Amino acid sequence: MITDLSTSLRDYYQQLDRDVGTLTSRVNELTDEIADLNSLIVLHAGGSGNQANDLRDMRDGKLKELSEILNISVFEQPSGAVNVTTT
Repeated sequence: MITDLSTSLRDYYQQLDRDVGTLTSRVNELTDEIADLNSLIVLHAGGSGNQANDLRDMRDGKLKELSEILNISVFEQPSGAVNVTTT
């Protein structure tokens, strides 16, 4: 019984470790993608057309996904880029 409990706890902690690793990887991917989109938005913000708006929509989707993983605050800058902080 104690051996079974020990095995169950070890398996549980190993699964938690994998889950945290997966979430950490996704957070890193999202923040990289948001940073890339920020750069493109700033580049296209002065131009005409819907390019910057389409990029903002894509960034908003990434921010939404990130907010489902972490508590974040988003602050838009005059350039069109956003700063993202966690709370």
